[in-house]
Amino acid sequence: MYTEEGTCAHALCELRLLTALNRPAEQAQREYAALAPKYSTPEMSEAADTYTSLVLQKWDKAQRADKLARIYVERRLDFSSYATDSFGTADCIILSNACMEVIDFKYGKGVEVSAIENPQMMIYALGAYEEFFLDYSIHEVCMTIVQPRIGNVSEYRMPAGELEAWGENTLKPAALAAYQGEGELVAGEHCRFCPVKAVCSAIAFKALDAYRENSSDVKLLPAHQTGNLLKIIPMIEQWAQAVREHGLAMALEGNAPDGFKLVEGRSQRVIDDVQGLSFILQQEGIDEENIYKPRELRAIGDLEKVVGKKRFGELSKPFISKPKGKPTLAPITDKREAIIPDPIEAARQDFAGIED
Repeated sequence: MYTEEGTCAHALCELRLLTALNRPAEQAQREYAALAPKYSTPEMSEAADTYTSLVLQKWDKAQRADKLARIYVERRLDFSSYATDSFGTADCIILSNACMEVIDFKYGKGVEVSAIENPQMMIYALGAYEEFFLDYSIHEVCMTIVQPRIGNVSEYRMPAGELEAWGENTLKPAALAAYQGEGELVAGEHCRFCPVKAVCSAIAFKALDAYRENSSDVKLLPAHQTGNLLKIIPMIEQWAQAVREHGLAMALEGNAPDGFKLVEGRSQRVIDDVQGLSFILQQEGIDEENIYKPRELRAIGDLEKVVGKKRFGELSKPFISKPKGKPTLAPITDKREAIIPDPIEAARQDFAGIED
């Protein structure tokens, strides 16, 4: 669920940005349309607007500094010079003489992600630098993480020479040792940044060990075993997604994993010409009210931009409420206050919809 929700949010960001740049966006439109009915929300729309606005500000600044500046959206990058068989896709790259921007959108809100010395961002920056350093005199690299749902925008700048040195002296030896099964492989939270996590035996064994350690003869797991499993699920989910992406990349290169084949995924129909379809349906005698949705208010973030955040807050106070968030599990170290469950309310929810 969370992977698809993130894919939907990324597709919307790509669609909004390409549209703002007056570039073709058919692929992003199809990808978003396929997931939007299930995952799209006003919050996602607002997050995409925040990301798009930040990227456009950086793009405007780059253009003013260098008339030959370029911007790339969803650019596939090759890291194989530093880590064998490694690649990825950068959400956005802005190139100009002297500076290169690498921007990453994150829709998650569980953990605040910092761009400071972030290995994942540095790996993406290395891939971009290697592809474009001959075209531009890049002296500085700026890496930015945009995490709108928790208001996090994190930036980290470093000289291009230091980035190259990190790639040669730190990343390359570590990646080579991991790929060859040498050195000590330790699975943990840091694995989400690893370029070879899809083929790392340490993560695979940790997932299997967690199952073995928490399996028993009883049919139902006791509470302490459930807690142990919950702690490692995020790492396992990230690893599983990396394996899926690695398998897909192998298939796209003509080397599908044993027992699998490349097929066309499911998609939903998309209206390419709204006005044309509306006209032909009205010619058929269909009323407009049966063709168009009723008017609806824009998302709160959009309305704030029109009125101004402070003034909108004053005007809208009687008309807007913020419901309590749905209960969710969090580590004991989380800063949010713990919820004390109400057993009567829980029972009422369990029997909701059942007649006397």
